[in-house]
Amino acid sequence: MPISTFHPPITSSSLLCYLLIITQLPSFSCQLLSPTMASETINSHREGAEIYKGDELCKKKSIELLEELCLPKGLFPLEDIEEFGYNREAGFIWLIQKKKKDHVFKQIKRAVSYAPEVTAFVEKYKLKKMTGVKTKELLLWLSVVEVYFEKPTSEKLTFKTGTGLSDSFVASAFEL
Repeated sequence: MPISTFHPPITSSSLLCYLLIITQLPSFSCQLLSPTMASETINSHREGAEIYKGDELCKKKSIELLEELCLPKGLFPLEDIEEFGYNREAGFIWLIQKKKKDHVFKQIKRAVSYAPEVTAFVEKYKLKKMTGVKTKELLLWLSVVEVYFEKPTSEKLTFKTGTGLSDSFVASAFEL
């Protein structure tokens, strides 16, 4: 009877480390990559950022920021937010919550999933280079990479996915 063994999945970073170790390159220090690129991006923007802790304060500050950007206050219906950060100089925000949050915007019947870490670069009327937000299209979950108003006077908010597809919805569907 064959004996089965468990082999953990090999990631590109662990494979690279392994290859470097076995070839004994003394000048290279092998470090595993962090679990998510979002974490790396957050860490690189911490210096000089406004950082808030705790669910209640983070919700308040994220809503204030959405108002400042002239975006609907209900875009981030997150729960158990541990940290909200805003690096004004870089125009970068992040929200860290305890676990993934699935939400349905009832007025437009659209399912959205928020990862434990959500990030974006921001400017007035726009969130761009977003990470951690997906929307369901038919049977597929697509990453949302931008949310914006075409014009400041527009009543429709546009959501662009990583595939280049976009859809616009009445902004009131995302108000609190």
